[in-house]
Amino acid sequence: MTLYLVSKYLLRNAEPQRASGFMSIFPSSITNMFSYDERQRFTTTKENVSEDEVIDQISREFCNGDKEKGRIAYQEAVKVLREKTLKTTTTTTRTSTRRRRRISR
Repeated sequence: MTLYLVSKYLLRNAEPQRASGFMSIFPSSITNMFSYDERQRFTTTKENVSEDEVIDQISREFCNGDKEKGRIAYQEAVKVLREKTLKTTTTTTRTSTRRRRRISR
């Protein structure tokens, strides 16, 4: 659930066009966590949610109010998102490069 909250935080704070880009590179295991209405809101409205608000929510819901544990959980979730996103982006880039090579031959 921490991954859900952090993903939601990042998408809510992004400009709508950028949020749409994030949604397209996030693995489906992440994007499927959001309802249709949430996805629509991310791609049409930018919100301003502070990192501290998300850490507080993680702390309350998953860490018995321990803010340090909440901060660590937040950082781990960001790390996982980066890894999943980079892996997806790298795979997409390799596939596109292969297609271009085949087409140009």
